[in-house]
Amino acid sequence: NIFAEALDTLFDKKVKKALDLFISLKDYELTESEKSVMYFYIARCYQLMGYFSNAYTNYETAVSYGFENDLVPLFMSRCCSDMGEIEKAVEIYNKACENNNEYTAVFRTDIGRMYLSENNAREALKWFLEAVEKREDYSNALGGCAIAYTLIHDLKNGEDYYKKALLNNIPNPDDFTSYYKKIQASVVLDGKSSDN
Repeated sequence: NIFAEALDTLFDKKVKKALDLFISLKDYELTESEKSVMYFYIARCYQLMGYFSNAYTNYETAVSYGFENDLVPLFMSRCCSDMGEIEKAVEIYNKACENNNEYTAVFRTDIGRMYLSENNAREALKWFLEAVEKREDYSNALGGCAIAYTLIHDLKNGEDYYKKALLNNIPNPDDFTSYYKKIQASVVLDGKSSDN
């Protein structure tokens, strides 16, 4: 009953209350399988609340109790990114690929975004271009290329990929356009020409 209430609360986006309910389950005798699910949802709550270190630790605990779901490596990778540990995120990605994780298509663009957040546009571009080539998370990969090319002052390719992203129905096109135009304006003000 508590677990069902916690899930309903989480789905109602009352994350702190859901977390408290999931944590209260620790007071009960649970099987290893039940513990694995409990720790997964505790981790998910922490991640949604922005406590990425706590989330990562609880994902690890869930896995140690036998929790298996292809979302776990993706969520753990995103926690690493949010903690500024990109190398660890890439390591998780590589392991997920070896295990034929169903979300590997999203990982590549995730890692590209991680590198963008670290202001490493060249490394980000490598990941986005690979995703485009493999047609993984395609519209987001095109958008990532647009941003990365623009940041390295290759405005022509940036504009080309920006248009391709829009034509391929990138999610939230208005937000993407606003972000792209801000990056473009910043680069133009910077005044450097393309070094390609």
